[in-house]
Amino acid sequence: MTKDAASKNGRGKGQATSAKETQKQDANVTITLIIQTAGIVIAVIGCLSAVTVALLDSPVVSQLLPPTSTIPPTLTPPVDTPPDTAVPSATHTFMPSAEPTSTPYIIPTLTATLTPSDTPVPPRMVVIPWANKYGGPVPLKVQFSVRGSYVELADGTRSYCAPSTCSYTWSVLFTTMNQIVSTPKPWQETFAFTFNKKGLYHIEATVCQGDICGSARIQVEGR
Repeated sequence: MTKDAASKNGRGKGQATSAKETQKQDANVTITLIIQTAGIVIAVIGCLSAVTVALLDSPVVSQLLPPTSTIPPTLTPPVDTPPDTAVPSATHTFMPSAEPTSTPYIIPTLTATLTPSDTPVPPRMVVIPWANKYGGPVPLKVQFSVRGSYVELADGTRSYCAPSTCSYTWSVLFTTMNQIVSTPKPWQETFAFTFNKKGLYHIEATVCQGDICGSARIQVEGR
């Protein structure tokens, strides 16, 4: 080999070695850039996550967002159909029951029949008492009357008293001493009496039309 050839071979080997080293350096630089970029991206994502969490916890944002319901959905349990309630098929034949059907019991209505009473209502005397005073200082003069008294018959008709058809009896009872102080005569449908003592008095009038009689009492107080 000549001297020039050897020199060319040496320069070729040196250039090849330099190219390999350059490629290794470029690869290392690329890997370093990738690692730095990934670190920056992870840092940015972490910052965004922290900012998002802070915003969500902010009371202003919580007022703007609609409330979320925390009530769990209601689960409807499956309905178990008992075996005896199964719907019969269309081909099933129903046979009439041999047992007789029950007939509802009807309560008979009782109709009340009103029959006239065999005992007639007896006639009664209705006495209508009246006084122009029922109390006052003694001596106290009072007018009494039973005018308008009548007999009520069984059929509802009235037979009014008259001087020729009715009789009258008057009596004055001094209740303070429990004694009758006057039974004036003649007995008529009107009567006047003067009370001279203080106390309570009962004036009783009895009116009769034939055998039908009735009585009424008036109370007077002498003060």
